[in-house]
Amino acid sequence: MSDLLELRINDAVYSWASCSFLIAGAPFVGITSINYSEKRDRKVVHAARKDGVGVGMTSGQYDVDGLSITMLRSSFQRLVEVLSVIGLGSYGDARFPIIISVVEPRQAGTVLIAIEGCAITGVKDSNALGSDELTTEVELGCHLANAETACVSTKRHQRAGDLRLAYE
Repeated sequence: MSDLLELRINDAVYSWASCSFLIAGAPFVGITSINYSEKRDRKVVHAARKDGVGVGMTSGQYDVDGLSITMLRSSFQRLVEVLSVIGLGSYGDARFPIIISVVEPRQAGTVLIAIEGCAITGVKDSNALGSDELTTEVELGCHLANAETACVSTKRHQRAGDLRLAYE
């Protein structure tokens, strides 16, 4: 589907200010960045064809790589409190979802990104002399990222959803 008919009010496009975050069901505003990548490893299947061209491809293996969140130190402390309850005293044992909602007022749709089965795998604090804020980078492992655009009354899968649908 083309983006030629995309409705923009006052030329507004999605930006960081359009994002809101729920981690383990709790809202967080101290997030300064979130990054992740997805991939699906597929293999060409060869058989006894004289021209050497493959006969097809496997459905592959879907994977979410390199999920990381950078947040203010105070927000990380709150995250530890929330996850310690879920993990029965250990925030590292908690499994939780992350929901990212991207909304621009009066836009045609809302982009919802659901990252499921998350668990903290690493934490890196940043402390430096100067006027910069103290941040914590949280590395996470997860097993599914699904993006949907919710329009007026319909939903259509985009990006990660297209990859995930191949397995259903």
